[in-house]
Amino acid sequence: MPSRFVLGTVLLGTLVLPVSVAAQSPAPLPYGMVKIGDQTKQTIGTVQQLQNGDRACTMVLKDSRGKEFTELANFDFCGWNIIGKRVTLTYRMEEVMAESCQGNPRCMKKDKVPLIVDVKVMR
Repeated sequence: MPSRFVLGTVLLGTLVLPVSVAAQSPAPLPYGMVKIGDQTKQTIGTVQQLQNGDRACTMVLKDSRGKEFTELANFDFCGWNIIGKRVTLTYRMEEVMAESCQGNPRCMKKDKVPLIVDVKVMR
């Protein structure tokens, strides 16, 4: 009798444990997406436009479905010849001039944002 109880408990524990562990794990992100800070960002796109701004280089891209999305990137990327290129993007939380500064170079306020810190052209 005790062996049946132990066997039943082990089997029940095997069935219940994966459900409780799965409930605690976040759902995996779709291919080409990454979580950075509290935001989900696309990691693949075709560069449409690069624009130097007060806070960062603004990069306009299109995803594989043709939907445009805009991201902030390190200033260096605005000098790259990547318009029309399909790229992979790497993000990191970085400090940039606060949006509330409105481009005033004497303003010392900062915002922490997901910033593109690496771009690789896909072949």
